[in-house]
Amino acid sequence: MNTIDYDYHTLLTKFKPKIKKSLNQTDYQKREELEQELKLKLYEKMPVIQNLEAPGLIEFLGLINFDK
Repeated sequence: MNTIDYDYHTLLTKFKPKIKKSLNQTDYQKREELEQELKLKLYEKMPVIQNLEAPGLIEFLGLINFDK
């Protein structure tokens, strides 16, 4: 299993409860198809997700405008 597959399965495991909860709001007949589409979208967005970087505390505080 390569890194992308491992990261995808890890991400899918984390998103699975949210996906299932959202699917409960969908018609029963369309749930399976929609679940596959959501999983495909997650896989397609893996490069974007992997390259996201959260700012450090100092960088984050620099982004906040305290003059309000």
